[in-house]
Amino acid sequence: MPKHFDALMEKSLPGSVTRIWKGTYVALRKNWRVFALLLVACVVVTLPTVLIKGQIAGWLKGTMVLGFECITLYVICSWAMRGHAEIAQKRLLNFTLRFVVLKLLITLPAHLYFLFNFGDIIWTARDMAAVSNGNVATERSIIWARAMITYPMAAFVYLLAFTWLPASLVSDGGRFLDAVKRGRVVFGHNLVWFIAGPFVLTLIFELTSVGLGELGVSILVALGGAGEGLYRLYLLFFVGAVWGAAKILCVNTMIGIVISRAYLIGEQRLEASV
Repeated sequence: MPKHFDALMEKSLPGSVTRIWKGTYVALRKNWRVFALLLVACVVVTLPTVLIKGQIAGWLKGTMVLGFECITLYVICSWAMRGHAEIAQKRLLNFTLRFVVLKLLITLPAHLYFLFNFGDIIWTARDMAAVSNGNVATERSIIWARAMITYPMAAFVYLLAFTWLPASLVSDGGRFLDAVKRGRVVFGHNLVWFIAGPFVLTLIFELTSVGLGELGVSILVALGGAGEGLYRLYLLFFVGAVWGAAKILCVNTMIGIVISRAYLIGEQRLEASV
């Protein structure tokens, strides 16, 4: 186990939850220069996609967000597993490929609903056309179908398979099934860690975002609108982009701490059971 990470490995469940929040703070403090650079790069790249509309801009923004999530997780897992945020090309490529596979496991099944027709929920390609024609009922059924597929897949991947990412930074690398085995032996702790950590932090950011959004609109109204050349509106977009990037950075830093802990503890338990 890395010596710098040993202090975060509290055995008791309440203590380990506290250590996750402490570990997130320590990780942000230790890697603040790298994160500041990544934050600026993310805002600079994604801000133009906020100002323009269209499918291409949406795809570009989504790709940038995923890239930012991936590199943030890599930095934290690298720091946790190796003691420093090392940008090694081979490890980064392996980590990125695994990240893409895990994300596809979460998102891809929800896009295959048109292959099925199950009960009262319509998932056929014919009804996709109905959605484009404004069929609200069908659109809602498809949204529910996607949710019923996506959330269980996300729970499976995050709780059982996400230790596949930190495993890519050690010598043997590990297989996907090895990650599932690790996830099984730390499932209870993993569930508590994700709920008390990333879930709560995401909820805090979401609630704060709603308040900041309402505050921003109120300020625009009080100042008399968007201003000449829409500079006040653009400033609001900029603040929103910074806040969104900060949310991704903080939440994924905590996820990196959780899955690194899960990897280390899972390996300890698997070795002890042999």
